[in-house]
Amino acid sequence: MLYAAERFRESGSTSVKTVSESLGFSHQRFIRQFQNAVGLTPKLYFRIQRFQSVLDQIVSGKQLSWANVALENGYYDQSHLIHDFREFTGVTPPEYRPVAPDRKNHMLPG
Repeated sequence: MLYAAERFRESGSTSVKTVSESLGFSHQRFIRQFQNAVGLTPKLYFRIQRFQSVLDQIVSGKQLSWANVALENGYYDQSHLIHDFREFTGVTPPEYRPVAPDRKNHMLPG
């Protein structure tokens, strides 16, 4: 399962199916094994890793194109990125204000 977690961290486009097949597990068995080992389903773990990559880009201070950020991180499109962003933070990407670059998971109030 460490291999699977690493694959999800490294790539914004690796699918659960691809990883489970590379390990020789059925899809359902892989999901159960991963959840038992990590505490999250592979899909949720992957989404969190992808979201963390987006936060890294935001706190880098560089000028960003949200469409490019979405594509670089394996989102289908910008609206898909915004949906995940809202689900994890409660705000849209332009509304996100981290406490500090090294504390990207902590936001300043409204």
